[in-house]
Amino acid sequence: MLQYKDQQVFNLFGIFSLENITILFLFCLTAFAVYFLPNILSHLLIIGYLFAFITSKRNYFWLGLFFILYSTPLGLFSENSIEAFHRLPLFSLASNISFSTFDLFVIVALLKSLKRRTKFIYSFQKPLILLLFYFMFLIFLAIIIHQAPLNTVLDQVRGAFYFSLIFSIPRLLPSKEFVYKFILLITPFTFIIFIGSAYFFISNGDYLYNLINPLGEIRHVTLGIQNSFESRFLLHGGQFVLVFIVFIYSLIHLQLTRTKNIYFVILIIISYSLIIMTASRSWFIIFGIILGTYLFQTRNKIPNIIFLSLLSGLLIVFVLNNKTISPGITGAWERTNTIFDFGSEESVSRQSIEMKTIERLPQQLIYIRENPITGWGFTNRLADPDTGNFGLLVQVGFIGFVLFLIFWFSYIKSVQKTKKNLSPNNPYRGVLNVLLASFLGLLLSHFTTNQIFGTHFFPVLLSTFFFLSEYYIKEASNYSGLKIRRLLTI
Repeated sequence: MLQYKDQQVFNLFGIFSLENITILFLFCLTAFAVYFLPNILSHLLIIGYLFAFITSKRNYFWLGLFFILYSTPLGLFSENSIEAFHRLPLFSLASNISFSTFDLFVIVALLKSLKRRTKFIYSFQKPLILLLFYFMFLIFLAIIIHQAPLNTVLDQVRGAFYFSLIFSIPRLLPSKEFVYKFILLITPFTFIIFIGSAYFFISNGDYLYNLINPLGEIRHVTLGIQNSFESRFLLHGGQFVLVFIVFIYSLIHLQLTRTKNIYFVILIIISYSLIIMTASRSWFIIFGIILGTYLFQTRNKIPNIIFLSLLSGLLIVFVLNNKTISPGITGAWERTNTIFDFGSEESVSRQSIEMKTIERLPQQLIYIRENPITGWGFTNRLADPDTGNFGLLVQVGFIGFVLFLIFWFSYIKSVQKTKKNLSPNNPYRGVLNVLLASFLGLLLSHFTTNQIFGTHFFPVLLSTFFFLSEYYIKEASNYSGLKIRRLLTI
């Protein structure tokens, strides 16, 4: 089990392999082309990437490059408006018809996956297909019945199209070896994101990105509480995707190994630290549920807790003794800590929810009452992501909500059914518990704070997560009981 001929994949020095150095070089080259060279050269560079992706057999490499660019490390490539002077190239085919760099990557991925004969069937594929057809039905309603502006429909369909990755990724990463190579390509960029956050606090609220692009600088986000340090580090949507996937994979790796690997332990601590730095309460809860599940059901619970606590304690001591970093971290933690006093009338979290209920929810309820059966789909009546599941009802109506319920139940059933067939000592039981905790954490956030599921929210995160889930469901089902080796050694 998990034994390959290419041992370099599982060696720490594999992180400094030629492929990893190459992908770091391409990341830097892309940044240089976008921010310092004429637009025509950045267009030619992206065309070169796409051509290489089309012709290459190393799909994991180009999928990794897409994933890295999409995660916007240091805030690079985060501008996506048409008016932005520095952005990844936008390719226009005709008036009002254009494709972004990410659009073209996803299209190429889908076309390449359709050509492959690899069969990958999700254990929850039937409800997944039902949702796909329902999305197509909503597009039909938006154009024919609601007669929404074509630009509005296309913009939202563009986001929904990224869900095609849930079918593309399995066919582009058809073996364990390719999955791990892909993971090893993206994990180092967690440290780059962390460097950006550390600079933010050291510079008293500035972004490294602003040094590169001062004309389109990123503004800091206020903490929303009374504090001497009034700004917090902002993770863009793509950065949450990379940090979330790396965090889950690192926990799974530790679950499948008897000896703890310091690299993945550090990744876990760095990932969780980034969530604390952002003062994002919903993601703090999600990550906390996942980490708590891992710690209290894994082998050697007490040593694991002590080991992680010691490393985390060293990081905390360093931060608190640094006069430039400490005020910012203290302010971010103060905001995050408000989730623990929710029952108090003075609770900031409670006041935030009440504000959303008074100011943002009423409009969503109006949209739901106007069309409760099928929702408004891909029209200009938009869901407010800060209203949680009410936003989903605006998008898909009660019919779509029932389909999502069936899909959620099917996912949980698949994980539980697989886990039930495993022996108590099977390490994949812990893996499935981590995946289930991750899913339940996302569901909790969806129903209480931020909308996670919908027609076009978090498509890359959800597609990658469901692929990894099914991948490990199949691994668990095929587990032969052989001794599991370390995937990465020091």
